[in-house]
Amino acid sequence: MRKLKWLFAGLVTFAISAVTAYGAELLPEARIGRGISIHGVMNWPQMTRGAQPSYVWPPFAAAPYAPRQDKLARLKQAGFDTVRLTVGLGIFLSANAEQRPELDAIAIDRVSQLIAAGFTVIVDFHPINQDPRFPPVAFTRGPGQPLVEAFRDVLMRTAANLSRLPRDKVVLEILNEPTTRNWGESEITLWQLTQKSYFDSIRGVAPDLTVMVTGCCSCCGLELMALDPSNYPGRNVYFTFHFYAPHAFTQQGAFDRSDLLASTRFVNNVPFPLDPAGLADVEGRARTRLEAENIGDLQTRLRAEHGIDVAVSDLRQFSSVADIVRVFDKNLDWARTHGVSPQRVFLGEFGVMRPNVDPKSRHNWLEAVREAAGRRQMPWAYWSLEQPEFTGLELDRSTGALDPIILDALGMNVY
Repeated sequence: MRKLKWLFAGLVTFAISAVTAYGAELLPEARIGRGISIHGVMNWPQMTRGAQPSYVWPPFAAAPYAPRQDKLARLKQAGFDTVRLTVGLGIFLSANAEQRPELDAIAIDRVSQLIAAGFTVIVDFHPINQDPRFPPVAFTRGPGQPLVEAFRDVLMRTAANLSRLPRDKVVLEILNEPTTRNWGESEITLWQLTQKSYFDSIRGVAPDLTVMVTGCCSCCGLELMALDPSNYPGRNVYFTFHFYAPHAFTQQGAFDRSDLLASTRFVNNVPFPLDPAGLADVEGRARTRLEAENIGDLQTRLRAEHGIDVAVSDLRQFSSVADIVRVFDKNLDWARTHGVSPQRVFLGEFGVMRPNVDPKSRHNWLEAVREAAGRRQMPWAYWSLEQPEFTGLELDRSTGALDPIILDALGMNVY
């Protein structure tokens, strides 16, 4: 009988170990959980303006680009375990043969500092409009295009360098919010073809590196619906989407220099959640502001009115916590359909602008999104640490003080 008990106990232990091992095999080696994007360490390098844009060399040498250890410690104390480090593309693409090793060394040094501070690091190639030679749309145009191939070289070089770091502490995100000419089927297909070619090239030089891929980006949380995860085999892959819906709430008060009559100029002080009476009030105030502009040109006025119409429709579609939950359920269904663990589906960005948003409504939305991800075991990263005049968690650059309202909404330690 005692031998039978030992045999039974052994079988149970083996079964538990097998399940644990099988479960572990489904998840990437680099585990991410509660993240924060840092946008000012490897992005927006200093430039000199002239007939031909150029970068100040050595780059990222000024004090603001250096990760401050006291700030990193504060983020750890708050409960963050992951840093999504955005990396500007322009300087990497413009660097010559002599500059590339130095630039690569700076990037690896920054990542190593973050790892030493206790974080898993997502290296996110993040196109911006700083350098007109490298428009974001250029990197989704299909294999063979000059800037696609130039970017491929950067990805392969970076992947090879990152593969020398601890495998459980680093992730390479191929491209932030891929920009296409439109969100039509042909453009989405072209981006997936391009991304697949990037992925295969990365695997050629770093077969075990954890890589992050995405669909086309509308930031309404449904980017992954057009992505076939079977194109990206292996356990070391994350699938990411961003969520800012409704844009008329999360981006209210944003100033668009390219469109002075954008709806964000008129639609503000929007509460969340939003009932029909509140929506009618928001719309009425927006149209009153538009009337006060006394726009004489009919086409300009119609365009501004259309912008308000779109904003109101956006708010109606995402007016409650239940509306947010539905989006996350769609992502969960996508994962289940394709046999992808929810822990490999990453909410890569979410946040709310500070201007013209009352703190309670901002808290409500952030908490709803964070809980929607957390209850489905999806890791996430808040956007971002810097720029308190927009969505930044950091209230004061000099002291590094963090916004207690945002921390509380994210379920973090408030101190």
